[in-house]
Amino acid sequence: MNELKHPCASKCPEYKDEQCNHCLVKVNCHQDDDQSMGTRTVYEPEFCNGDIVVLKNDNSDDSLLTIGDFQPSEYYWLIGGELVQAHFIRLATTAERHANRRLTKDEQSLAEVS
Repeated sequence: MNELKHPCASKCPEYKDEQCNHCLVKVNCHQDDDQSMGTRTVYEPEFCNGDIVVLKNDNSDDSLLTIGDFQPSEYYWLIGGELVQAHFIRLATTAERHANRRLTKDEQSLAEVS
């Protein structure tokens, strides 16, 4: 049987056989379809609940979005109910957070120099 090695195991004194409830390491697990092997897959999310993100595509909505929850297979629920794949979003920069929207590439370049 493949044992799940949880990241909390060597970092958190409260770790026993499963993730503790107060640990900073958050991992979502799901049982693989072939349960005869007793394997589980560990997903370490790229974004955390509450992260402010923007859509990468310049032709998409330029609003700031908030991560609501992680779904296995690199999907994230946004506050408001939308589901988006991780490769379509990125963290909003400080300048974007101040502007309350995704900046264009030119605006982003200007913000980096000032």
